[in-house]
Amino acid sequence: MPATPPPPSPSPSRQSRAFTRRNLTMRPSPSPILLVLVSICAATTAAASADLFSNSFLVRFRRDVDLQEAHAVAERNGFVNMGPGPERVLQRRVGTKQLYDN
Repeated sequence: MPATPPPPSPSPSRQSRAFTRRNLTMRPSPSPILLVLVSICAATTAAASADLFSNSFLVRFRRDVDLQEAHAVAERNGFVNMGPGPERVLQRRVGTKQLYDN
């Protein structure tokens, strides 16, 4: 039997087409996606843990104090009393008709 000739080698155009098809079907590596996710997580964590500063604060008295005495204590210490205590504000929100316990 005569020997069979080897199959013809693909032409350069076929090789380039096959190479191009392979490149189009390749998936991107996960490292850029992972980098973006890690940077987003780091940015949100840094923003959430940032300190918040305010120029106002709440003072609670140990005993029942009327509004005039609260004004006097605030003025004596260099502050301004901005209104009733949180219990009185809560009463006002619940629906009582009286705003202050004077």
